[in-house]
Amino acid sequence: MNLISHNPFRILGTPVTATDRQLEKQYTNIALYADMDKEIKGDLDSIFLNNPLRGSIHIQEAKQSIELPQNKLFYATAWFWENSNDTIDDMAFEQVKTGNIEKAIQFWTNETEKGINPKNKSNFKNLSTIHLGFSIQNGKFDKFHFMKGLVLLGDFLEEAYFKEFSNQVLGNKHSVSLQETSNLIIDEILNLIKPFIGVRKSDSKITNKELFTCFKTFPKILKNDISEKFIGGPIHKIEERIKTCENDRNSEDFNDGDLGYKLWDNSSNDLKEIQSVLSKSDLKYQLLADKLAEEIIGCSISHFNRNHDSNFDPGDVSLQLLKYAKSIAVGDKIKDRISDNQPTIEKYVNSKPKRDKIKPLKSDFDFIYDELNDLLNMTKVTKFAEGANIFLSDCKPKLDRIKNTLGESDEDFIDISDAVVD
Repeated sequence: MNLISHNPFRILGTPVTATDRQLEKQYTNIALYADMDKEIKGDLDSIFLNNPLRGSIHIQEAKQSIELPQNKLFYATAWFWENSNDTIDDMAFEQVKTGNIEKAIQFWTNETEKGINPKNKSNFKNLSTIHLGFSIQNGKFDKFHFMKGLVLLGDFLEEAYFKEFSNQVLGNKHSVSLQETSNLIIDEILNLIKPFIGVRKSDSKITNKELFTCFKTFPKILKNDISEKFIGGPIHKIEERIKTCENDRNSEDFNDGDLGYKLWDNSSNDLKEIQSVLSKSDLKYQLLADKLAEEIIGCSISHFNRNHDSNFDPGDVSLQLLKYAKSIAVGDKIKDRISDNQPTIEKYVNSKPKRDKIKPLKSDFDFIYDELNDLLNMTKVTKFAEGANIFLSDCKPKLDRIKNTLGESDEDFIDISDAVVD
């Protein structure tokens, strides 16, 4: 991982706790060596395969990159903390300098298995650095080292531990936002790991869900920032589409079915991306999924209500939209709304053969039922009797046409004939 293998502190060969004066002295010494084309070696060079470049320009760039306090803390967080007050660190670094890397890792691992505390915080820091450094070398990704290093880093970034480290790196005179520095580190790690993020689990790839799980050890103050980095974009896109769809649907200038399909087609992959990070039990996921489902239901019902009495058949579209909504709905309220509306739409869809059969005669059926309603609404007997004669006279040719078209044994002809006779 370049953030570690080409870290300015590694290039300069100086500890992260070096003072400005010590840094300047070290820079002067190795810059002179570089000008003389002499080989420059650091005590910790042997840890990683990638050797740092130490030409004059590289040395100068390394010095300049840590001159500002915020930058210095950023790069220090991605390098080793040679804590002279910690016996385990002393023992581990002695092993590193003799090339016995595995022994050094064992020292740090034994200590970190006890859980982080004020005394062993630097052990977590150093073991995290070595694992993350091993995670990407010569373009190859090691999933175990990466996940282990990230989890340990999260433990170390707890404010109390990180603050003490910051004071040792910068001194008490500088005030740098620990949250901002942590976010910069996370951003850089996510950028470096991007080529190795996969859709499915494998030894050579890491999924977003696995990656997000590693961040669970990070301080609570960073949770929202981390979540935003993973799913902020997809969430924002879905919310904007829902708002646009709702506005368009209320304007009545659009086909509600088309709006529902468009909302689903454009948002389903984003929702899957969010679900790859958040589980269905996560409140943030539930709220978004239900909000999306609710708007799709709105498109379905509106499309059905506006068109079920017209020549345009809304059944299949409305039912499919309900099924889309059902596939993502989480809350009982949304599920109940689907259950309340689905039987009506399914009944309408199932009656399509019947509707197609009587479609050529729809005006005749409508006429008879409209006239029947008018007749039954009459309150005076004399008017009813007069109206009944007219009603029968007007309906007779309609009924004859229905019978001749459908046949006298047709169920729909019998039903409407019975209605007239009754």
